Amino acid sequence: HSREWGNEQAPPIVLIHDIGDCNHLWDDVAHPLSERYRVLSIDLRGHGESSRSPRREYGVEQLVGDVHELVVRLSLNGREWGGAFTRPWVLCGKGMGGAVAVAYVSQHPGRVAGLVLWDYDPEMPKDRLCFNVYQAGHFAGQEQIAYVLGKQHGLLKDAKYLAIMFVNRAEYVDVNDVKAGC
Repeated sequence: HSREWGNEQAPPIVLIHDIGDCNHLWDDVAHPLSERYRVLSIDLRGHGESSRSPRREYGVEQLVGDVHELVVRLSLNGREWGGAFTRPWVLCGKGMGGAVAVAYVSQHPGRVAGLVLWDYDPEMPKDRLCFNVYQAGHFAGQEQIAYVLGKQHGLLKDAKYLAIMFVNRAEYVDVNDVKAGC
């Protein structure tokens, strides 16, 4: 799923959100940019309004493939008869979206004219998207996750609110499915 602002003929900017977020992260940025640019904000698979992967394929390779599919479908680059790209565009990623953006640029040379990275450390390992130790932890429920994060960030009075947010954003993972490789 993606949303678009601005003139279709304007230079494109593609925005990729962080893990556990959605394309609405960019709303405040997209509106002013849309006065001069074609702004595309995408929901990565399993986030926001995008569907989940039935095979739970959420690796960088799959996410880069999703971004590339959007780029090709919308013909963001344009081409000359000789095959050279004619329309430069900018790719912007936050956190995990930054990892996807860096991987995209390295796998598709010449397509992206500019790269903007926000809250992204290029030294982090790219073999997985688990940027927070708690994303890999096993918890009995969302309330326990909320308690741990609330304690870590001094938000204990908001534990109930955090639990509700996790219920809305997280899916239950069956340990037996994980062991079976599903």
